[in-house]
Amino acid sequence: MKRLPLVLLLIFSLLFQGCWDKVEIDERAFVGGIFIDVLEEETSKNIKEIEPFYEERMGKTLKVIFTLANPGEILSGGEKGYVTVEAEAETVPDAIRKIGIKLNRTPFLLTLRL
Repeated sequence: MKRLPLVLLLIFSLLFQGCWDKVEIDERAFVGGIFIDVLEEETSKNIKEIEPFYEERMGKTLKVIFTLANPGEILSGGEKGYVTVEAEAETVPDAIRKIGIKLNRTPFLLTLRL
């Protein structure tokens, strides 16, 4: 009975560790800027179905361009310190997901808060 709190403390310390969402710095793509452009409108606008607001589609395609820092080029003293990557999607989160798949890195958007 006296060992029960000690055993629970050990189990909780193993389960609730602080590094569960750790991402290595070389697995992140540091975004320096985002550019968004509307490409085209949907041609069949006269046929409109009523959908709930959370399922409503924009009907337009967005072209999202990210400028990403290229740390290897910056360290070597090269002139091109940034890389541009673009994706076409219906929403910005879809474009971020497509760019993450294309780069095989996680886009890191917290640098845009500055």
